[in-house]
Amino acid sequence: MVFPAAIILSGFPMKYAFNAALVPLFGTMGAAWATIISLAIITAFLGVKLRKVLPLKLLSIRFIGALIAASLAMILFLKGYLYLTGFIYSMIDSERMGAAVQSLSAVFLGGLLFLFIMIRSSVFHEEELALFPFGSKLILFLPKEDRSHKYVKHN
Repeated sequence: MVFPAAIILSGFPMKYAFNAALVPLFGTMGAAWATIISLAIITAFLGVKLRKVLPLKLLSIRFIGALIAASLAMILFLKGYLYLTGFIYSMIDSERMGAAVQSLSAVFLGGLLFLFIMIRSSVFHEEELALFPFGSKLILFLPKEDRSHKYVKHN
């Protein structure tokens, strides 16, 4: 299993090279793009290796559709949420504190919405959700026809 470690280690000089090329042109946005490009290349190499090791179909059309739908719903929700909660800055004396409250609540709510849509889309099986923290609670979000109640804890 030297391959994954070698690929991940190759990410450091790769990111450095992308930073050297993009930061002088675009500043901090160049650094962000250097990170994204480096991680995408690493992910592609590791994905190719994983497909050779595990001959399973990793991404179904259903999963990709649910992922796109959940992502779009989260983006639209967050755009609206950030627009509607812009008043927080005026309510709290510190702009930093207002920004922190707004951003942390947006991350929490956006993440919940994304997770809810992914679970309701039946992308995960009950056995997979049971492995998550609070998995027995997440299973309750599955459509009723996809639940066996095998993993749901009753009080």
